[in-house]
Amino acid sequence: MRCRLREALVGLLVAGLLAGCATVPTSGPVRTHDASDQQVNSSVQVAPVPPADGASEMLVVEGFLHAMGTDQTDYQIARQYLTPAASEAWHPETGASVYADGTLPTETESSVVLLATVVGTLDSGGGYQELPSQLRHDFGLVKNAQGQWRISHPPRGLLISRYHFTTFYTGVELNFLDRTGVSLVPDPRFFPLRADLPGTAVRAQLAGANRWLAPAVRKWDSGTITAERVTLTAKGLLEISLAASAKSLPDKERRSLMAELVQTGVGLPGVTAVRFLADGAVWTLPGAGATDLTPRDFPGLSPTADQAPGRLFVSRDDKVHQFDIDVNWSDAVPVAPGLTRPGALAVRGDLGQIATVSQDGRRVLLSAPAAAASRVVASGSGMLRPDFSRQGELWVLGGATRARDFIVLGGSDSHRLEFTVSKLPNASVRAFALSPDGSRMALILRGDDSDQLGIARVVRTGDAVGLEEFRSLAVFSSIEAGRRLLDVGWTTGTQMLALVSHPDQALSVVRIDQDAALSEDIGPNEVRGLSELAVVPGRPAVVRGGAGAYRYEGDFNWKLTLPNVDHVAYSG
Repeated sequence: MRCRLREALVGLLVAGLLAGCATVPTSGPVRTHDASDQQVNSSVQVAPVPPADGASEMLVVEGFLHAMGTDQTDYQIARQYLTPAASEAWHPETGASVYADGTLPTETESSVVLLATVVGTLDSGGGYQELPSQLRHDFGLVKNAQGQWRISHPPRGLLISRYHFTTFYTGVELNFLDRTGVSLVPDPRFFPLRADLPGTAVRAQLAGANRWLAPAVRKWDSGTITAERVTLTAKGLLEISLAASAKSLPDKERRSLMAELVQTGVGLPGVTAVRFLADGAVWTLPGAGATDLTPRDFPGLSPTADQAPGRLFVSRDDKVHQFDIDVNWSDAVPVAPGLTRPGALAVRGDLGQIATVSQDGRRVLLSAPAAAASRVVASGSGMLRPDFSRQGELWVLGGATRARDFIVLGGSDSHRLEFTVSKLPNASVRAFALSPDGSRMALILRGDDSDQLGIARVVRTGDAVGLEEFRSLAVFSSIEAGRRLLDVGWTTGTQMLALVSHPDQALSVVRIDQDAALSEDIGPNEVRGLSELAVVPGRPAVVRGGAGAYRYEGDFNWKLTLPNVDHVAYSG
């Protein structure tokens, strides 16, 4: 996901522990891009040590903070800094608060206190959420019977610095089938970098999706499934030994469980395939007979639909054109002759339908690529660019209207589905984009002084669709009056690009994770008049405006590739 290879660091940390290479997160709680901000941290982990005899109050607190940031079995070293009663009451497994770097504890007349800015939290399952707040924690230093300073008031969970989070935690994507069974949905987590990472990930997977995502993904009918043992062989085979109760799973549920764990397992460092056992017997894939499985054994379920890469479409000269960018970026074929004078475009992932906003912004029209006619499926004022979901729905919305006003069309006849909203701000929508799996939506909401980016989950029940529980994301670490967000799209299953207009009229694209663990400017900055993104996993991002459409070729390197186009979109 957001993690990049750090061969040198990983070699020092976990040499001999895992086969193959490992990853360490280069991202952390929200930061803006700085050319001098190197993402690879060359430091090595310094093992925590017990409190020294006669250590001062400050040294005891500093030692405890360091020991919390370096993962140990049950944090045994960290517990030695606590009184016996405090150690018994402390529960590091409940989660962590991640606080800003450069924060040091301070001494008062009676104790040692940590005053810090909390930038995010980790829950007990490793889920990160941007949650800025101010922390004041008094560690309650007391002397024990031996006259040694000890902490009587630890935090409920862990307190870790951003440095420790970005250096010694690794990002993992767990995967859960959506409620329709159409796609796997990624659930990003962060775990301490350690030898039993595969076991940690598998246990977290079997415990279920995080609270926010859970309503959008499938739930087991057969009760709790547990893993008795998880091992990684030198050849990269991850063996998951399930409890005997798993043998009773019907074939459909067994296949679903295998699909989820295989997608998660092969995303772990050094894993090339996954094998399942229950009560000592090797499982075979129902209907196939295979035992050593990879995501290729579950075609069509990839969270990013990488088996059907996006095709590029543009509107220009009052027509829709399709480019075969696998060959070149210059040859275009006219399509959908029934869509005349098209505006903003959306193309279904299977290329079966194309939707466009009329140039006056008052209608959304739908057509097949070869059809000579189109039909109006929605009308309003200032219609926004529509979007197709992985499940085949067409989502449309008028400009300056609220999320509760979405129209969702489904089925071969594009009938209107029942639509509900829950826990969404009452703000106008500037732009929206469904995630590649169709279970989350990125929304840009208009504000008086600046705009807001966030995500909401999409929940499907029968012939009804709900949009629920908006989570705001900080595109930058500080709010700047006059900053506007113009467009958004998903470049991976968990990462987005947002087009930002700054008060000085400069425009830039920002890469941001769905949990805001990463936020960085990637250019182009010097191009004026940008207004639209075309983004799909597995293809280079395109931003339109100025002299035409600019293709992403690297951070701050965008090439003018398609001059004189009015709108641009990828299928998907």
